[in-house]
Amino acid sequence: MMLDLKKVFVLGTLGFIVICLGLFYLLTSSVNSRILSQNEKKLEFIQLEDKLKSIEEAVKSHRKSLNDIEKLVDGIPEDGHKKLKLGNLEHDVDSVKECSAAVGLGLVAQSNVNMLNVYDVLKFDNPNGGVWKQGWDVEIDSSRFTAEDKLKVFVIPHSHNDPGWIKTFERYFEDQTKHILNSMLDKLGKNEEVKFIWAEISYFHLWWETLDTKAKEQIIRFTKNGQLEFVTGGWVMPDEASSHYFSMISQLIEGHQWLYHHLGYVPRNGWSIDPFGMSPTNAYLIKRSGLKNMLIQRTHYAVKKELAKSKQLEFKWRQAWDNEGTSDILCHMMPFYSYDVPHTCGPDPKICCQFDFKRMRDVSHLSCPWGIQPYPINTKNMRERSTTLLDQYRKKAMLYKTNTLLVPLGDDFRWEDSKEWDAQTINYGKIMDFVNSQPNLNAEIKFGTLEDYFSSLNEEIKSGKFNPSALTGDFFTYADRDDHYWSGYFTSRPFHKSIDRLLMGQLRAAHIVYTLMSAELYKKEENENVLKLPFVRDIMGHLIRSRRTLSLFQHHDGIAGTSKDHVMVDYANKLLTALKSCDQVIQQGFQVLTHLNDPKFDLSKMAPDIAFFDAGKTMDSIDALPRLHLIILDQTMNQRLVVVFNSVGRRKTELVKLYVSTYNVKVYNRMGVLVESEVLPVFGDKTTVSRNVFELSFVAELGPLNLANYLLKLEKNDERSRPEISVLNSFSEILSHSEFPIKILQDVENELEISNEHLNVRFGKNGFMTSVFVNGKSYPLRVSMNHYGARHKKDTSGLYLFLPDGPARQIDPAKWFVRILKGKFQEYVEIWLDQVKHRVTVYKHPGYEQHSIEVKNMVDIRHEQNFELMMKFETNVESGNLFYTDLNGFQMIKRKRFSKIPIQGNYYPVPTAAYIEDPNLRFTIVSEQPLGGSSLASGEFEIVMDRRLMQDDERGAGQGGTDNQETESTFKLLFEVPQCEDKKKDEAPPMLSLQAHLTLDDLLHPFQTFIGQPDFSDAILSSMSDYIPKSIRSLPCDIQLTDLSPLPSYENSLDDHSFVPNPTTGLLVRRVGFNGQFLGGIPLPSCVTEGGHFGQFKPSDLFGDLIQSEIEQRTLTFIHDGTRILSNESILMKPMEIYGFLAQFPQPLNKVKQMEPEHGIET
Repeated sequence: MMLDLKKVFVLGTLGFIVICLGLFYLLTSSVNSRILSQNEKKLEFIQLEDKLKSIEEAVKSHRKSLNDIEKLVDGIPEDGHKKLKLGNLEHDVDSVKECSAAVGLGLVAQSNVNMLNVYDVLKFDNPNGGVWKQGWDVEIDSSRFTAEDKLKVFVIPHSHNDPGWIKTFERYFEDQTKHILNSMLDKLGKNEEVKFIWAEISYFHLWWETLDTKAKEQIIRFTKNGQLEFVTGGWVMPDEASSHYFSMISQLIEGHQWLYHHLGYVPRNGWSIDPFGMSPTNAYLIKRSGLKNMLIQRTHYAVKKELAKSKQLEFKWRQAWDNEGTSDILCHMMPFYSYDVPHTCGPDPKICCQFDFKRMRDVSHLSCPWGIQPYPINTKNMRERSTTLLDQYRKKAMLYKTNTLLVPLGDDFRWEDSKEWDAQTINYGKIMDFVNSQPNLNAEIKFGTLEDYFSSLNEEIKSGKFNPSALTGDFFTYADRDDHYWSGYFTSRPFHKSIDRLLMGQLRAAHIVYTLMSAELYKKEENENVLKLPFVRDIMGHLIRSRRTLSLFQHHDGIAGTSKDHVMVDYANKLLTALKSCDQVIQQGFQVLTHLNDPKFDLSKMAPDIAFFDAGKTMDSIDALPRLHLIILDQTMNQRLVVVFNSVGRRKTELVKLYVSTYNVKVYNRMGVLVESEVLPVFGDKTTVSRNVFELSFVAELGPLNLANYLLKLEKNDERSRPEISVLNSFSEILSHSEFPIKILQDVENELEISNEHLNVRFGKNGFMTSVFVNGKSYPLRVSMNHYGARHKKDTSGLYLFLPDGPARQIDPAKWFVRILKGKFQEYVEIWLDQVKHRVTVYKHPGYEQHSIEVKNMVDIRHEQNFELMMKFETNVESGNLFYTDLNGFQMIKRKRFSKIPIQGNYYPVPTAAYIEDPNLRFTIVSEQPLGGSSLASGEFEIVMDRRLMQDDERGAGQGGTDNQETESTFKLLFEVPQCEDKKKDEAPPMLSLQAHLTLDDLLHPFQTFIGQPDFSDAILSSMSDYIPKSIRSLPCDIQLTDLSPLPSYENSLDDHSFVPNPTTGLLVRRVGFNGQFLGGIPLPSCVTEGGHFGQFKPSDLFGDLIQSEIEQRTLTFIHDGTRILSNESILMKPMEIYGFLAQFPQPLNKVKQMEPEHGIET
């Protein structure tokens, strides 16, 4: 900390320096001068904290007058050392103007290339470019290559291994991947000139487990001598459309931690060649994880051509909200159709294919579709073959500004056997030797890695030969040819996409519960080996496996929904197992946390397989939706325990919903105080009310990371109000329940309506919304269900492609069955169509969800063919041709509807949110699950909820999408009115309102509810207590606790099974960017820090006394060391940033006693 103080002092006045250092000297001069042991030094620091406090307060005050004392440095130092100074822990308070369209950020970042502007100028006319069909006839400028400035070609052997697609993950590994890696191990050891890159750590860790110690040590040598490079280093190469930033970080953490602990390896370069469109969120995350450079491939062919014309295929990818450019990352875009060999050596695939020597007749069954096959290089053809290939290299170099050229050499599951390795390396070796021996060719070719390439390119930048342009924006929506836009997969397999979000929330909650449990045990128990207890290690194993499952599903054929049916079944089974594992972690953690104050609690009785609680919401099979757990209450079990946990970093109020077996039930808190509750009927179908299942709801208010116990008792409640229930357009007899009379409406004269204190929602006779009153002001809102068909041509819709047969058609708004329910805590209108059950709800309790309209759709289109179900919202917002969608739940981006591209090209991913707006009103949609959507007319927004396609779209899956299941999708709708005007709002980066962020956070991270076992008794209750972490405070509204990630260590770095729990946690904190013009419209909950400052918090606010007095800033994957700060030091975060910290648990009591010196320390 002393070093950090000095850094701050240097920036201050000389007088301030002298005063502070003088104070520090006086305070420390009385310390015993003898040499202290390491443990004694730690204790000395603790005892000096109070005396240092006055200095710390002075320094904090001084910091507030400084503007960004430490800037984020640009990645890892060039020497490759893992130490990384991060900084950016301060952000100027005075720059935060609440009435700003981007609070704390200002205007949109400046760039040379803005992708929305590029779309403005592109014609999308797709003329035939000759041999480079999507480009032009490239001519070589021969004067560019000289003896002093040669063409430097790096040929990079690679093998793209999908962790599931046509085969399952494990089947691919057994059939192909392990043979590729075995061959790599053999061939790299025999030829040091050959190099190789690898991306998917999920596969590599499987293979690692099959190796002996000698082979593992050989792999480590390959990484140290530069023959083997791990690119990106994630568990998978994630999809960048549907994946949430939490899951994208998780798979990076899993991969980076594995590489570091087992190989001592730290990745430096990103490699994203197969995801179907590219997001700047991924660029941000890998940059903040310590990577310096990246490569991408799948972008719209017209974009590739446009950037190639201006030689801007290499650029600094900049976040639109980052004016300082601290998140810039150098990015290389591949220029041609694919990453296979025919499309990577140059513009003519017919020629390039001739240099894919795996396609030679005696090597494999593959051949070149252009008719000319590769053949071995010999002395007779060496010059012709070498100069022919060099001609392609030179033409490719014409698309870039430097003479450093990257040429990938590989494809899906390549380099599989010895014959292929020899065919490629021997023949390329001969070409390299020939070209390198001919000075007149002014070229040098060699095998290389991505690090070799970017090192050479960065030398060109340092020398001033090349200054890459800055580019902002994304690369959606991807088209590989013609009007074939890959916008179908934004929605494909929505069932699996929704389960992904469920697992994401459960894993995050399990991480947090495990961390709290471990820290409390470590602090309380007198034995520091408490974390080595079998049950602790067991649930750490559950977390590791669950994290790896979530990470695996982020693969671009996983969450994208583009794998074969049996592979999706395999993914679903893995997700289900991971969900159950997370529930196991949570319920065991709850058992410990609720018994911390019980002196009789015996940790030795905590066995891994004991179930103390059941999850309130469970998923029984991969064929069924998650459902509420039914709580049985009868004369033999007349009371049941319910525990509720708030996993977010702020106090929150929420409606808890449970299924119970009786109407006669009351709810009490742990102190025996009656809690107001409501019982509603559960409908088996349109006309039947269940006789033995009821929905019980009550309002719970919990502080940050609090856990509360509630008791359900079998008691009659005559005072309970009954809900008003009525149905419209029912043509069958209603089988009601005596407690729930149902009114049958033959017709209605006026509009139907539901309301709460803030909202009044009105419906037409067909049951669909027509208008919304917000705080007394009316806004039209027409909702309809529509569908797209599939184009009746050879090229048509499938798992990847969305090729509709024309505009969407509205589903006939006939007299569908409508149910209206008005209860104490909620009111809803539900309409039953053949394809969807559509429910609109408003909530009537103090929680934040009272300010939004909930829309739930239960979709089932299994009886349809070539059918894409779409929900459309029509408003009077004058949005013109602009709309806004999110990227990975992390940031918003401006979209523009273009008439020059078809419907499918105007569709974009909607992972969590979208909005349309005019100067007077914003209509916002937040989504619990990722889907595809667009605004195809002013004032409208539409979302595709499911798609059933009967044919393959010829993108490799070899099938259509017909494995549909009943799927639930949930949305929240907000009508937001600006409360002030930022005159430069049109120049600001797009942002959700803070209210929308809070609504989304509540949607993705609801209370965790678990049910005690049936053998519950008063004695059990008396041994339990609510869990309220000591000294924890609510975070500001714009700061989110992203994760508390448990990080195991390994007793044997070569053995993946030797993991042990650590007394540490990786903390990820995010400050959201938001539009301040809407502050004051919808009230904020009580989460603003003292003084009303946004973005400011202390780590101790989150942990209280559960961490040591210092924490260390880290990269997002917790690999690179950074600044050490006091945990009670106030941090003012920069908006939009995610910060990583490593926190240590406090020393156990007996450890502190051991550290005490014989006679203490003088004070």
